[in-house]
Amino acid sequence: MTQGSSEAIWSTLPDQQARILRWMVRLADDVTLQEVANHFELDLPAAEAELSALVEGGYLSTLTNLDEELRYRIAPSGESGMMVSEGRTLATSERNGDLVSMRGNPIAIITNPSGDYTITAGETFELRVTLSNQGPKGAIIDLYIDEVSQPLRQWCLSPEERLALSPGQSSEVVFQFVIPVQAIPENYIYSLIVDAPEHYPEDTPIRHQHTLRILPPIQAGPQVNDPTFTLFPSTRATQPLPITPGQPFEVRVIVNNRSNRVDRFRLTCSDLPPDWYQVIYPEGLNRLGLVLDQDTLALNPGSQGEILLLLQFPEEISAGQYFPTVCLTSLNNRDLLLMEVMYLTVLPRYELNIELRTILGKIRLGEGLYELRVTNGGNTGRELMIQAREDSETPDCAYRLLPSALQIPQGESGKVFVEVEPTERKRRPWWGKGREYRFFLDLTDPHELPLPVESLEGTLIWQARPWWHLFLVILAAGGAIAAAIFLVWWYFVRPPSPPRVLQFSSVSPTYEAADGDFIHLNWQITHPRRIAALQISGTATGDATPPRPLVYDLTNGIPEALAEVCSFRPNLVCQNVRTDARQAGDYTFELTVVPRRLRDNSPFSQRTDTISILPIPVPTLVDLAAQIAPPNVTATPVSVALNPERQDSPFPETIVQFNWQVLHPEQLQEIRLVGRAPNNSVVSPPQRYSFTGGIPEPLRPYCQIVDQRLICREIPQVMREPGEYIFEVALVPRQGNGEVVEAKTTDTIVIEAPQSPELLEFDTTQSQYDGTQNERVRLNWEIAFPRNLRELRVIGRSPQGAVLASQQRYDFSDGIPAPLIDYCRASQERLVCQNVPTNSAGGGQYVFELSVVPKAGLGLPSASQKSNLVEVKAPDVPVRIGSFQVNGRDVPLKYIARVNPRTPTRSLRISWQVQGPPGTKVTLLPIPGTVGLSGSMAYPLSQQSGQQTLTLQGVSPSGEQVQRSLIIETIAPEPTPGAAPGSDGTPPSRPIPTLPTVPDSPFNLPPEFD
Repeated sequence: MTQGSSEAIWSTLPDQQARILRWMVRLADDVTLQEVANHFELDLPAAEAELSALVEGGYLSTLTNLDEELRYRIAPSGESGMMVSEGRTLATSERNGDLVSMRGNPIAIITNPSGDYTITAGETFELRVTLSNQGPKGAIIDLYIDEVSQPLRQWCLSPEERLALSPGQSSEVVFQFVIPVQAIPENYIYSLIVDAPEHYPEDTPIRHQHTLRILPPIQAGPQVNDPTFTLFPSTRATQPLPITPGQPFEVRVIVNNRSNRVDRFRLTCSDLPPDWYQVIYPEGLNRLGLVLDQDTLALNPGSQGEILLLLQFPEEISAGQYFPTVCLTSLNNRDLLLMEVMYLTVLPRYELNIELRTILGKIRLGEGLYELRVTNGGNTGRELMIQAREDSETPDCAYRLLPSALQIPQGESGKVFVEVEPTERKRRPWWGKGREYRFFLDLTDPHELPLPVESLEGTLIWQARPWWHLFLVILAAGGAIAAAIFLVWWYFVRPPSPPRVLQFSSVSPTYEAADGDFIHLNWQITHPRRIAALQISGTATGDATPPRPLVYDLTNGIPEALAEVCSFRPNLVCQNVRTDARQAGDYTFELTVVPRRLRDNSPFSQRTDTISILPIPVPTLVDLAAQIAPPNVTATPVSVALNPERQDSPFPETIVQFNWQVLHPEQLQEIRLVGRAPNNSVVSPPQRYSFTGGIPEPLRPYCQIVDQRLICREIPQVMREPGEYIFEVALVPRQGNGEVVEAKTTDTIVIEAPQSPELLEFDTTQSQYDGTQNERVRLNWEIAFPRNLRELRVIGRSPQGAVLASQQRYDFSDGIPAPLIDYCRASQERLVCQNVPTNSAGGGQYVFELSVVPKAGLGLPSASQKSNLVEVKAPDVPVRIGSFQVNGRDVPLKYIARVNPRTPTRSLRISWQVQGPPGTKVTLLPIPGTVGLSGSMAYPLSQQSGQQTLTLQGVSPSGEQVQRSLIIETIAPEPTPGAAPGSDGTPPSRPIPTLPTVPDSPFNLPPEFD
């Protein structure tokens, strides 16, 4: 059976059963219920139900092994017509020379040698396999010698190969078999498996089976005294002897004993089953003269004897060539084995039993069903092609054969189901015994082997229709006549029908006045050619103005006012006819139709249901709420509520969050937000948010419109003053003169003044520190209410108030600052800091002061506390004068400067630097006295001649003293004797000799510090 026919059978099965069959065919082995359940992930009852259905359909058969375990296998022949032989898949193979390809299979196989092969033990056998990928896709193909092909698989150097082929590509694989010398001479059957499970799972595996005949190894010629034997009749490989199955065949074996001893010989044939042959030795006499059966042939030296080998092959043996080996052994020399090969061929016997069975030969509807059963009683496999035909030129029936070809192994049976269906239903007889169709099934053998019958005849009877079919025909004829009479009356006798209103309604049952739309009407009237005029009138309730009536003249067709909204198709259909009703209220319209050219020309009318125009909705404020945001909430405020009288508030900012919802936001023009005190005084100017262009920009992060509802969440307002607040939210609609239609207030919001931080404890860790070891003063403190703390300031002074340790500032705006993160621990109520280092450097006495700056205020400390007096031992550092300069140069012992009283006073730039331990006291005498360790000053010169001594002195805390002095001498010019005074009483001017002078100082100021 071809692959296409098996797929046609499988297509009639449920999907799960078809998958089980394909899997078992590829597996080519028996399976158990548990294996099927595990592979397809089914429970045991479901798997048992599927397998039972396949067994009932003839697709599977059951067997029980020695362990009494129930197993399932592919049925060799079943009701489905599948033919599976020797573990092959449903896609059977056919041989054409040395090419083996599956019908419809994308993989073509060529083997060399193509059939059975004979080789001598000790030689090497090569099996060359050429594969061609004829499919549409590339494939990875596995080739291997089957595990059951032992011992040939053991003798193969590489029993498994894999190759990848693109579409249209071919390749060759060579399997080498090294036959050992000690191999037993017999026929070895091997199977070559070709599988591509990943790319062609439905078409593989393909099993290719052949026989390798191994002959005895070529031995040296017999010795002169070795026995010999000869077979009569003699056979050759090119001319094997024909054997008829079931009939005996005699072979005479002539044995020559060429030795010098009496010997006995025994004849065996190990290649054949014991019941296929019989060895007959000549009868012998014992000493008593009795005739006894012999199991050996006894020969004297140099004598010759005959052994009769009687062959009788069973009748069910397959036709083909057989090469049994005849072995002769000597009892004297058991190591000597004489062998001879007989070349035999079993003649084919062609015997087919063909039977056509009628399953359904009489039909009314559907198809007739026949079964063609063929049984192969011969000794060869048979292949049949079946075709259906009729003896008429034009076939009257359609034939479907499942399958259309059979491959029947020896001793097996095959079935073909034939479905016959008449093609023309109208030819079914109305009465009588029915219509008879004769058809023939032609059998052909593609190999032109003899057939017992070449054609089978079948008959299909198509029964007559039931009596009620004829009744229906008569009834249909009567109905056709009645319909013709009715049509004549309808078109020629019936009076014309008046127009009738099929539909008169509004386009929509409700309208919105906010949309500014008018009410539109639809109507549909039959027989528009018989309408003279249409009148539409309406009534209104409440304060709405009734719509004006509309009159349309249809005597000349559709009027111009209705040309764009009405059409004849064939009724008068008008849609979206506009009226002038647009005010809010309830309306009812009436359509009056005036007919023409009728016996009864009285008009008739029809009313619509009540049509409502809803008034413009007013925005409504719901769910107004306000609350103080948590301290950790930060937001960009929409607006800031400030008290106009205290804009520079020292208090921290407090965020108030608002939530509200507004219904009908499309009618909203503006939202106003204002803050008031409990006495109704305004504490913040009104905030206006215009909705004319949608949600205003400041509110977009907090508001959205969902289901015609404006929802605003957590709108922030920043408050900088403690107190009680009541907020009011007012809505201004688009319709009106800008007046507020609704206003709501929140509950009272109380903003409390923050609790100032309180300094509970402050002191140093110890009273004395060793400055010689670079030990710094460390502080401990504890502060209450740290959440309102802005800054801490630490400074170290001497007992006299001089700053010894510069001020340190710690900003707590964002929590504990980084310099204190390792020393401080904070909670909601306490801040505890321990072992905080200071920037004290050098020895001396210190008093540290801690100042607390709260968040509320102008940045001034709200509390401060001083530590106890702490002493730091100064390191032993000698005091010395690093530099002492006049006008940037080192001072000499004496500095001479020339002055002129008539010129402005000049100054010298004095600079110094003294190095010593902390607490070193530096003085500059006579003026200005105590100075810093380093500095500079402007020292004015006297305008008179004289000397001044300037002394720089440094004294360490331990009493060590160092000093350096500078003598400054000024020289003024002396007046000339006898000089006449001027008119103003001053001596007359005369040239003054030039004297060397020092450079003038840029400062003509009294002594001062830089």
